[in-house]
Amino acid sequence: MQIVRRNFTLKLLAVGLALAGWIYVRLANNSLGVPFDQQLSVPITVVNLLPGYVAQFAQRDAVVTVSSRRGRRPIAADEIKAVLDLSNKRPGVYNIPVRLTAPDIPVQSLSPASVTLTIETAGTNMGSTR
Repeated sequence: MQIVRRNFTLKLLAVGLALAGWIYVRLANNSLGVPFDQQLSVPITVVNLLPGYVAQFAQRDAVVTVSSRRGRRPIAADEIKAVLDLSNKRPGVYNIPVRLTAPDIPVQSLSPASVTLTIETAGTNMGSTR
């Protein structure tokens, strides 16, 4: 019984430190809610292109960095859309800003911010279209 009484304070301290370490590891990995950045590659799509026209552009994907929180599920690439709005655009060369449609998440960066494209009539194109 003397061995237990003589080292009781030291044993209590060891149990306390072990418990504090276990709590720290559990909370640090899962539920503190600390934000982290997630980088996604999102295909660039064209909307509102007038019938009979095609748009040609080289940059097919946008790289989006979003801020998320630990403990929540990661954002999927199909939840974010990178869109080029070609409303009322006739044949020619344009520099169109990339517009993101995404759930309520903070976007840290978008690359490219704009895309240079050529709009041609459907019969005159020679390259890939989108």
